[in-house]
Amino acid sequence: MVLPFSRGAAQARRLAALAGVLTLAVLAHLTAGCGRQSAPDDASVAPSGRPAAPPARRQGGRPTPPRDLEARLIAVQPEAPDTAGRAFVRNLSPAQAEALKAAPERLRQAEAADDWLGVLEELAEIPHPQTLPAVSAALEHDDAGVRQKAFAVIEGYQTADILPLVRKGLGDADADVRLAAVHALAAVVDPAVSALLIEAMQDDSLFVRQAVFAMLEAKPAEVRQDVYEAGIGSPHDDVWGEVVSAILFDPSHDAVMTLMAGLKSPSEFQRGQVNDALQFLVSERFDSYDEARTWWDANRHRFDDELQEKHEDEDEGKAP
Repeated sequence: MVLPFSRGAAQARRLAALAGVLTLAVLAHLTAGCGRQSAPDDASVAPSGRPAAPPARRQGGRPTPPRDLEARLIAVQPEAPDTAGRAFVRNLSPAQAEALKAAPERLRQAEAADDWLGVLEELAEIPHPQTLPAVSAALEHDDAGVRQKAFAVIEGYQTADILPLVRKGLGDADADVRLAAVHALAAVVDPAVSALLIEAMQDDSLFVRQAVFAMLEAKPAEVRQDVYEAGIGSPHDDVWGEVVSAILFDPSHDAVMTLMAGLKSPSEFQRGQVNDALQFLVSERFDSYDEARTWWDANRHRFDDELQEKHEDEDEGKAP
């Protein structure tokens, strides 16, 4: 069974899962969306539309990815935003206080986009709740560069007060603005972030969708589970593929039930990939969701919270 691993290496774990479980159909979609000229041609990857063999195992239960394929996967992964967060300035210097006070009037008088960008650049150096009105005003600007820069001001903010601004940004016509809006969520841990991540996961832009998973590692378990449940039925191959691989290396009882829901997919290919993951986690394959749930209800007691199979002696003397 899969051993529990530190979530700090999630990027490498997802790459390993993608290399072993997802096939060329998903990889081609990812590389095409990232501007690459050709899809990976690794001989170990199954042809498009055909399920790949379950990942090989090595000591510790981890899949062994082909090194050259792993390198190509790393090349197409989006840069992960900083999820550590930025502390607000508690004791403003006189210059900082004056900049915050003057920002609204400076923006009202700004005529060119460069004038707006100058004010926003200055505010980005002063993490403080008083920057939010300026960000809100900037999101109404006609220039997409100004709207994008507005989110750079609040990137790293941990407060849920930015969520209405992000919600507005996710509806922007410009994909770069929407991507910047998602990045602004990186350090927010409020449960309300789930709805915004799920919305971003449905975006037309591959980069916006992938930004969700680049930061999901740092979110609370309930937020990750919300995203898994919404993503397992996604029509986007990259989304359900990310969900499957994330569950592979961050397994839980709730997550495996979400994975089983993937057996409802009308796509034989997707059902095959889900079954590969289930075989990797619980050593079983299923013909339907109902069969999987019946089996899981009868056998879930065999697995601990991290989906390690318990030794028989652990249950000795315990009621079934």
